[in-house]
Amino acid sequence: THFSAGSATLDKIDTKKNGALSFDGKMENVAREPDAVKWLDNDRLVVANEGDYKGGSRGFTIFSKKGEVLYESGPSFEYEVANAGHYPDDRNKKGVEPEGLETGTFGEDRLIFVASERGSVVGVYKDTGAEPQFVQILPSGIGPEGLVAIPSRNLLVTANEADLVEDGLARSHVMIYERSEGPATYPMITAKLTADGTPLGWGALSALAAGDTAGKLFAASDSFYANAPSIFEIDATQTPALITGKTIVTRGGHPAQKLDIEGIVADGEGGFWLANEGDPAKLVPHAILHVNNKGEIKQEIGFPMELLAHQTRFGLEGITAIGEGDDLTLVMAVQREWADDPKGQVKLLAYKPKAKEWSAVRYPLEATEAGWMGLSEITAHDGKLYI
Repeated sequence: THFSAGSATLDKIDTKKNGALSFDGKMENVAREPDAVKWLDNDRLVVANEGDYKGGSRGFTIFSKKGEVLYESGPSFEYEVANAGHYPDDRNKKGVEPEGLETGTFGEDRLIFVASERGSVVGVYKDTGAEPQFVQILPSGIGPEGLVAIPSRNLLVTANEADLVEDGLARSHVMIYERSEGPATYPMITAKLTADGTPLGWGALSALAAGDTAGKLFAASDSFYANAPSIFEIDATQTPALITGKTIVTRGGHPAQKLDIEGIVADGEGGFWLANEGDPAKLVPHAILHVNNKGEIKQEIGFPMELLAHQTRFGLEGITAIGEGDDLTLVMAVQREWADDPKGQVKLLAYKPKAKEWSAVRYPLEATEAGWMGLSEITAHDGKLYI
């Protein structure tokens, strides 16, 4: 016998490849396009809906053996992936692409494993006989497709399609997971849902600073989300740490363009100083930005020509503050050597907003046998700078 996998209508999903995560789109009657199928028991089967051709169905469906839809995940799996910071913005129209599937009985639990090729994670669900219960997200290699459960050894094995060999990183590989007692170790940071039940949307965190109370942190996203540069508030007293708020950085009432935020420090008045890493080839300026608590850019401080004459695309990373009021000094780390720097030495820059004065010193990098060395974060604490 056979039956059609049918279609699904999806609401409150991200449907645009636009450098921003906005879960406000809708796709109607999207073909499920199942790419994997497994039996749950003698009467039910579960399919992973790849939706790569005309779809974007983003989830998985449980059918009776007669073809009746018993459960449709809709965008809920995608939401879990997004909350863990794995949503693939560059493939929005097709979503997280559930490509692989496995089931297995571990102890008294019948588990469903759903592999997201584009999110590079595996979702774990407990079969309840009705709506599956989400258990956890497992981090994966790039593009997981094949899965094998080995309950007798408490193992799950995945095969990952893609690699990062062109970047000098991991080849395509097999990953082995062991089920054990205790809390999950991943993710280490996640995000709460917004008021309308959709993901807050985050990723590419590139800067971190302490807030005014213990456990409160602020982070920023870099140029990967070019149309939604954001500042995130984090509650680090929870495990995993929880992103509780998101503020878009704006210029003239619109998401600011030409930003690559790599550093952040609180200004003590509810706003922030941001370090923007420039790239002359992309017309992204090397700059310091001062934003208020709404994310509005109130001041943009460009580099002096004496610095810009030697610029490269490896610019500001961390930023920190020393002093306050008229004595405030912002100190920044430049990632790699500029054209006027000796090999193995980079600049630490200082700027006094009141006096509008710049200064710089060079800082020696650690020697490496392979690859390159650069500076990243910089933090002032108790009269010292930590780099």
